[in-house]
Amino acid sequence: MFIVIQPKSWDDMRHLVSQMQGKWVFRGQSNSEWGLSSSLERTLPQIIQDNDKKDGERQKIIENKEKLLLREFKRRAHHYILSLPVDSESLEWLALIQHYGGATRLLDFSHSFYVAAFFAVEENKREYENSAIWGISLTNIDKIIQQKIDDRYKNIIIKKNNAEYIKLAHEIFSNSTSNRFVFGVEPERMNERLAIQQGLFLFPGNVGATFEENLANLFDSKSTIFLNTPSITYEPGIQTALQNGIMALALNYVVVLKIIIPQYLREEMLKDLWKMNVSSATLFPGIDGFTHSLNYHLLE
Repeated sequence: MFIVIQPKSWDDMRHLVSQMQGKWVFRGQSNSEWGLSSSLERTLPQIIQDNDKKDGERQKIIENKEKLLLREFKRRAHHYILSLPVDSESLEWLALIQHYGGATRLLDFSHSFYVAAFFAVEENKREYENSAIWGISLTNIDKIIQQKIDDRYKNIIIKKNNAEYIKLAHEIFSNSTSNRFVFGVEPERMNERLAIQQGLFLFPGNVGATFEENLANLFDSKSTIFLNTPSITYEPGIQTALQNGIMALALNYVVVLKIIIPQYLREEMLKDLWKMNVSSATLFPGIDGFTHSLNYHLLE
């Protein structure tokens, strides 16, 4: 199930999050019109969108390119990085490539709603109008993932803990799958930025399909649902108890939630997040993050 909600205030947004039960992860994007796509997908649009190729052919091409990129990174990374993963830790290698700006199938999310809120509004420009926070229910993914993965992988994820999802990521990367699904996973060794931002990755199963096609298939839908679903206004203070109760109940069945952030909330949110110590200085260690955080003072 997918829903789009547009709170009218920052307080309404925080109230909404307080109603979300279970494990959720979040991603902030400065333009509400942007969809969800991996850097690998954005780097290879001519292959992803090539309708003349069959699904399996397109998938094989992209998998080969992904493995080539990883192989070349492994060959040269020791010139720049002292502590590297062991050769078999595919997820950690992909996380390193992602960290340093390379193209991977991984999509960054955070366990923290407030970290995602910062990324949504910090770079929001007036020409973008609204920004957005995407929420994914890992609790509901855990409930349905067994129905979506190949039979040969089902014995890997019994307890559905992170160690099992790491193993699943390794198996899929090495042996492939035509099934479309997404799951959350964290590398065993976290780099500094990933740890500070309470980060994790969403890992799509079929790299030959778009990220949104993998995601929508979790709830038996098409990726067009992310374009065609109208938003629901959220004002819990003026809605009836019944309306608020229905919303709280509906959230239990949602797999993907998109929160539209009106442009007029940007400065209020940034000031409040600064007070929570959520800023470029804390999320990006080093002089670059600190210097960028000085822009906050222009809002005062």
